[in-house]
Amino acid sequence: MLTRRKIESIVAVVILVVLLVLLWLLVFRKSKTQVDVNPEPTPVVQIVPEVNPADVPAPAVVSASTVTRIFIERFGSYSSESDFANVDDIMSLATPAYQAELEALLVTYRRQYDPEAGYNGISTRVITLKPTLESEAEATFLVTTQREEAVGNPGNTNLRYQDADVSLVKAGEDWLVNDLTWK
Repeated sequence: MLTRRKIESIVAVVILVVLLVLLWLLVFRKSKTQVDVNPEPTPVVQIVPEVNPADVPAPAVVSASTVTRIFIERFGSYSSESDFANVDDIMSLATPAYQAELEALLVTYRRQYDPEAGYNGISTRVITLKPTLESEAEATFLVTTQREEAVGNPGNTNLRYQDADVSLVKAGEDWLVNDLTWK
């Protein structure tokens, strides 16, 4: 029995020594591959390809129908809490002559506005756009809109459909709204 215990003890010591050697090797290897926490910055070289201006595509030209849709939806959407920002938003889409009309309209709207009247808002969405005149320099559309109006409370809404005639002229590469008539 004594020899059996000696053999078991020797095997246990050998296994323990082998485990300690393996552990020491793992720790030793890891310490050699540690990363420096504050390395010296390496210079970054950025290669910028040369661009030939002829290869750059021209900016996309916005169609008359797109300008009409944007103009109608923004101009026709209003909230009493926004101080007529809808009109300010579409000024760049109008001809100088129509901008003057919109400015006058804006003055009238702001003069007539009664803050004590409560909430008032209209949300306009284009349903159809039907061209009635299209040429290189002019375009006219009959636009059918869906308008949701809220009076007194944003939850108190009334839905209606309204048509509008929109005429545009081409100024350089841009289409600009020259007139809008609600029907």
